[in-house]
Amino acid sequence: MKKQLLTAALSGAAMAALAQPAIQASQFNFLSAGSFTYKYQAGQTAVSPGPSGANVTWNFTSLGQGSNLSYTTAACPGDSDCGTFPGANQVLNVGTMAKLYYEKTNSALEQVGEKASGTMVYSDPMRYMQFPITFNQTYSDTYASSNGSDTRNGTVTSTIDGYGTLQTPAGTYTDVLRQKIVEHATVTTNGMTSTMILTHYYWMKADMHHYIMSIVSAEITGTPVPVPATYAVAYTTATGSVGIDAQAALAGKADIYPNPADKDLRITTDDLPIGRVEIFNILGQKLLDKNIDKPHCFSVTLNGLELNSGHYFVKISTEKGLITKQVVIR
Repeated sequence: MKKQLLTAALSGAAMAALAQPAIQASQFNFLSAGSFTYKYQAGQTAVSPGPSGANVTWNFTSLGQGSNLSYTTAACPGDSDCGTFPGANQVLNVGTMAKLYYEKTNSALEQVGEKASGTMVYSDPMRYMQFPITFNQTYSDTYASSNGSDTRNGTVTSTIDGYGTLQTPAGTYTDVLRQKIVEHATVTTNGMTSTMILTHYYWMKADMHHYIMSIVSAEITGTPVPVPATYAVAYTTATGSVGIDAQAALAGKADIYPNPADKDLRITTDDLPIGRVEIFNILGQKLLDKNIDKPHCFSVTLNGLELNSGHYFVKISTEKGLITKQVVIR
């Protein structure tokens, strides 16, 4: 019996050691946060991304603070430029520099457009993620974009090359997956053609709205004047486990019932006045937007919802912050 118990214990330990994180489409959604901020720095000094593999610890606690880079999100329809980018259902505003348009499905996240100094529409979307995201997943994809005269076409190869623990100046994150994307691009601008090789590393975790950290390097050739390689690093200002605990504590102040539900939902908060309620499907499409005009409202009832069976995100705006809950409609 002791031998059997020891064997079972060793088997259980081995299974735990082999346990690997995974991220489903419903667990990575830009729209689950209306805005967020990163610390960002760029220059010509390379930053090592660290090793690939299983159960890795990536330590970037010595990174400098850099500058603040703010992001905001929007849904399509809803954003004023959605009509320019067919298929887009999520929009990511990168400070005042660019608006990136994505099509989110249960199986992939693909970029379909960009609005910066010009407007680039993708006739062949660029695949950024493929769900579910798991260790050793790999895929290759082609893309093509144009603004009518200038073009950017190429290929991307993605590999989920590691998982483990990520340490940044903002905190420590466990069960993190790392994605490596190598992009080969041919860019034509004003009749001149250059080539680019961009290497992206993204660290991400289930139920966090965007990547935790990124390292991107760019090499450009074929220009009249040589361009030195550049490197950029960004990490979220959300404080690791402490920030996640704080989010969990805030989420614990709100209840939705019944869950699963049919056509009626009741939302209550302990002591936080509700200012607004929004419902999104897992593709990021906004299906309901209700402002609460009554002050000191701690309970909202939604009757007669015409929603198909499936999973949905309910975003509750309060004076202490945004609470996101999931609900199942039968």
